[in-house]
Amino acid sequence: MAAIDLHIHSTASDGSLTPNEILHEASKRGLATIALADHDTIAGLPEAIAAGQRLGIGVVPAAEFNADFGPDEVHILGYGIDYTLPWLQDYFRRAQEKRRQRVSAIVDNLRRIYGFPIDFTSVEQMVGHGVATRGHINKRLLQLGVVASAQEAHEHYTAKGRPAYVERTTADAPEILAMIRRAGGRSVIAHPGRITNQDVIPRLIAAGIDGIECYYWTHSPDEETYYLSLARRHGLLVTGGSDCHGPKYNASGQVRMGLVELSEALVAPVTALAVR
Repeated sequence: MAAIDLHIHSTASDGSLTPNEILHEASKRGLATIALADHDTIAGLPEAIAAGQRLGIGVVPAAEFNADFGPDEVHILGYGIDYTLPWLQDYFRRAQEKRRQRVSAIVDNLRRIYGFPIDFTSVEQMVGHGVATRGHINKRLLQLGVVASAQEAHEHYTAKGRPAYVERTTADAPEILAMIRRAGGRSVIAHPGRITNQDVIPRLIAAGIDGIECYYWTHSPDEETYYLSLARRHGLLVTGGSDCHGPKYNASGQVRMGLVELSEALVAPVTALAVR
């Protein structure tokens, strides 16, 4: 098994390690290749690639796109994208502003509906270099003492279906697939085991997705076997990763980086896209 992790997030989105810190952690763990795949942003890629070149670690330029597919929400990983393209950078700038407006609206709802002493500025101050997310709101509610855990904040106040929730405004999946192709990349279904409506997966395959994240840190052996057979049946790329967000996103403080074992030969078409 090769030391590879193709799904990592940094402070450029909702992770707690900077791109530079991620590469140093990867070096300590003996990883040969990683993919930095922040949510709807490529802002961390230059720093990650520069650190990777200093440390001798390949970095696959990537991003995790939020997308709508009919009534369903899906996450699509774009690997090997040309992050220097002006039109792609403009897309991500607009996506980040939409995220910011959504989080601000949820905060406003929490204050108006429940009277919580929360404001958007305090949530943004928790972020660092990235853009605030619902996860930051949950942590802020915990800091304020109105919930006993971030999970309670999510379940009772910020989850879909709760009064304070605000729907995402995202691109359609076929549009994202076309965008990734236009940027020279390959598209992959992220964490398929977490998709509530599994009918989405054959629909994405029919729409032209390039691969499936068969190996994921919460997938069971049966799920891995199923998604691997699906990828083989349709001639799709196979990827995998830890979805590492850094130590602050685990009660134990664990950094999941490199937790998912991957066959180097199996994921070679993706690791070949790394900048070294």
